[in-house]
Amino acid sequence: MKRIITVLLALAMLLPVTAIGEAAALPFGLTMGMSPEQAEAAFKASDALAKLTPDKVDNDDGSIEYIFDDVAIPGADGITGSLTVDVDQNNSLREYRLTSISLEVGSPENCISLYRTLLAAMTAQLGAPNADPFGEDGVNGYVEWGTLDAAWATDSARASLSLNRMFGDNVSILYTSRLNYDAADLAE
Repeated sequence: MKRIITVLLALAMLLPVTAIGEAAALPFGLTMGMSPEQAEAAFKASDALAKLTPDKVDNDDGSIEYIFDDVAIPGADGITGSLTVDVDQNNSLREYRLTSISLEVGSPENCISLYRTLLAAMTAQLGAPNADPFGEDGVNGYVEWGTLDAAWATDSARASLSLNRMFGDNVSILYTSRLNYDAADLAE
């Protein structure tokens, strides 16, 4: 009986690590759960990032940010922006893991056209968003706040595409990990 319990506990502890490895395809060859070394190797292997040098910010709080400027935005020819990749210890084991990727495009010439282009690209990759950003609720939010939002969820990550026109036009893409803490933490 002890042997069975030991095997089940070992499998339960490996499951989150396995699930992170099966993450949805993310831009630039990145995957949720990568270590700093793995993320840096992905940067070097990416055609878009290999020729750029990121600012590496070690925040001394268990997080490392890699910030790239003038990055070609996937799915938007000729459009560049800022890329931030966060590798942090925001997880049960306090190990460095890639947990978020954000792309920011400030003041694009036609932000609504860019938003539609990126929405089509992300929909082709991730399927339909949770709600239609051009549906009644999305249009009402745009009329009041100047925003459009689309969101997706996979087993391992969340993705969002946002447009904000208040105080300047901005389009952003954010990917965040959904697998940070282990359910086993709650066991007594």
